[in-house]
Amino acid sequence: MFWRNQTLPAVGVFIGIAWSAIAVAHDTWIFPDSASADHNAAINATHREIALQLTTGSDFPALGSASSPERLLRAALISDDTSVPLLIGKATETTLGLRGLTVATGVVMAVVQTKPMQIELEPDVVATYVKELGASLSISRRYQALGQWRESYSKNAKMWIRVGPDAAPASMTQPMNLPYELVPSADPTRLKVGGKLEICAYANGKRTAKAYLGMVASDGTKTMRWSNAKGCANFTMRSTSGFLMHGIFITESTLPELDWESHFASFTVLDATPKAAAIAGTL
Repeated sequence: MFWRNQTLPAVGVFIGIAWSAIAVAHDTWIFPDSASADHNAAINATHREIALQLTTGSDFPALGSASSPERLLRAALISDDTSVPLLIGKATETTLGLRGLTVATGVVMAVVQTKPMQIELEPDVVATYVKELGASLSISRRYQALGQWRESYSKNAKMWIRVGPDAAPASMTQPMNLPYELVPSADPTRLKVGGKLEICAYANGKRTAKAYLGMVASDGTKTMRWSNAKGCANFTMRSTSGFLMHGIFITESTLPELDWESHFASFTVLDATPKAAAIAGTL
């Protein structure tokens, strides 16, 4: 299981006070720094360096824009009992580099959380946004009553990274103290094509029923599911890596200057073991 190296077209994305792009929901996701020879480098007998990239876009897997380092509220590499900072690396127009060291011999998780940012949507794009949120009737009715859309949003991106043969810690299938996050019920680095991936949505540590969750394959194919009463949805694996799981949690704001507060969540998978890297090099 490895994120296939591929040339991805750059798509410029502008995020400001108002959005006027057709695709409104811009996901932020983590993917491996395949251009770096160090992404799977053993620093010494116990430490391994992980090199990653962060991008924000509306058309996965096409790259979008780089997040500003100042916007990062949290960037960490988490193992069973430790959390170390992800260091900020090189930034381009499309990606922000992240690096971390681990002594784990199984699975680690990269976690990125951004600070909230305020936007105001123009009327001609609200309908598209509501559709991407699952076409909620209650959201549509409230927007019609308000006649405006002022929102605060944040991004919460995670990536499971297999660095060795050991089993994934049980803690990895628990929420990581994010405002909104997607959590697999079992180790996704052990899945096979055609297998089922159960993803559960958590808002502030609690499962969220009727969450609108999606999977985007590496070829851009999209699958959407509503979470059940337990907050979970099942997806069939089209590939074992190079895919994006995503969702948005939106609530009414109690602040006078805002109408909505939303939190985007994404989830990706990487097998960074030497065996997987060798296989990927033949693809």
